[in-house]
Amino acid sequence: MRSADRAVRLYRQVGDKHGEVDAQLVAVRAQFAIIESRGGRNGWSLAAYKAAEHLVVAAQEHRRHDKVCIGDTRLLLARMLFEMGSLKRAEVEVKAAARAFRSCQDLRRRAEALLLWSEVNLGREHLQEARVEAGRAAELFDQLADGGGAARVLSLHDRIS
Repeated sequence: MRSADRAVRLYRQVGDKHGEVDAQLVAVRAQFAIIESRGGRNGWSLAAYKAAEHLVVAAQEHRRHDKVCIGDTRLLLARMLFEMGSLKRAEVEVKAAARAFRSCQDLRRRAEALLLWSEVNLGREHLQEARVEAGRAAELFDQLADGGGAARVLSLHDRIS
């Protein structure tokens, strides 16, 4: 966490906005991992959420042609919002992330986004949409021959039914 913050400061000093966005992404991911390890919902801070939100804006501004970076930042924000219980906003962000990954043809990340989208729909009690997105994620995990992803989809299907 400290080294990521140090990297952000160094990129700021030299004026490298692309590197700064990458370093911020690493820092926010580390912050998210720490919060999750401390128990999830009880450990959320407004600072972590604001950092993720700022990261999405920075990626759209400085890395607008890098769809993978934009998708990663939106997916991270969607995960945070999902864990915080803000399901409608999480759906908006994960939908944008899935769209970004589709446009750059990154199947693995798109499958992860679709899986989260399905979980968000399940949380919102939109069961049909949850089934559809889980099915799309399952197809992508099958294409990738990812057994772990397929197992997560099956687990999600059990919760939907």
